[in-house]
Amino acid sequence: MTAFFKYFLLLLIFIPLLGLTQNPSNDRCEDAVSLCFNEWVDGNNYNATIDTCFNCSDWIGSNTCFELNNSIWFNFKSNSIGGTAYVYLKNIQCDSNSDSSYSNEVQASILKANTSCNSTTYELVSSCELGKVNDFNIGTIHLEPFQTYYVLIDGGSARDGQAGFKPAECGFQIKVNGAAVNPEVSAGNNVYLEYGASVELSGTGNGVATWFPSANLSNSNVLNPIFSGLNNAELELTIDEDNGCQYVDNVSIYVEKTLEIPNAITINNDGFNDFWIIENIESYPISNVSVYDRWGQQVYNAIGYTNSSPWDGKRNNSYLPSGTYFYSIDTKSTITQKTYSGSISIIK
Repeated sequence: MTAFFKYFLLLLIFIPLLGLTQNPSNDRCEDAVSLCFNEWVDGNNYNATIDTCFNCSDWIGSNTCFELNNSIWFNFKSNSIGGTAYVYLKNIQCDSNSDSSYSNEVQASILKANTSCNSTTYELVSSCELGKVNDFNIGTIHLEPFQTYYVLIDGGSARDGQAGFKPAECGFQIKVNGAAVNPEVSAGNNVYLEYGASVELSGTGNGVATWFPSANLSNSNVLNPIFSGLNNAELELTIDEDNGCQYVDNVSIYVEKTLEIPNAITINNDGFNDFWIIENIESYPISNVSVYDRWGQQVYNAIGYTNSSPWDGKRNNSYLPSGTYFYSIDTKSTITQKTYSGSISIIK
């Protein structure tokens, strides 16, 4: 066996073993994993370490919360308002489940850093959560606007109230929510637009904006572009924050066009005029459409009439007699308040 082949075999054997002892990617504050609003993230502190140098990122020296053993880091950003936030941990699974020499307790806290990842500037902004073996959360209040906060997760060294165990190494899921971290992303309220007019959209968010589709927009990369389309549109606003979090919201734009209303339907199932197709009714998503017989009795009514589910000349699943009926359409337009009325004939 050549020396090269022996070396190759050794690599095949030891590389997987090296992978088993790899530190978590967020072992240091500088590599903290960002938490996005209300999104669960997998985490673990297997083989995590702590720094012991002056001004290192791990919280040593002035830490009065708990002794660090194998800490990992997460962070989140507050919005323009600040206030309250909650960090949740669930599905905690520790090595102690199979090895009784390990602790089964997780400890956690939330910090503010006046200088990013400089331990001498850390300030505790939550309670110190110690000895947690099941799902739990940490609450914090009075967070400042537009600040980065850090979540420190560490393995305890006690088990069932007894000290002296190996620091817990655990996997878990973690998320953050609360008023202080709500992303404030909105594409605005639905828009009702007169045909041929333009409107400024009302997007909000704390990051880079992208509207899709970009057709009929003055600029798809600003929060408040001008829309000048002649047809209804569904627009999606995506906000990419600088911590890697991405949030999406949608807005519907209804361009109000003149209705084109047929005056007859033929209920003979020949595939022609079997349904009452009202052109441009989709411009009025909350329209109120009613049909009456010659005695004024309502035989049909729909709120939000659509051509995908049009009237077929029936009442209570039975075809109405041939004859002339009368319709009233209230578009519920907030712009023109336009209504339509007229007659429609049912022909067999």
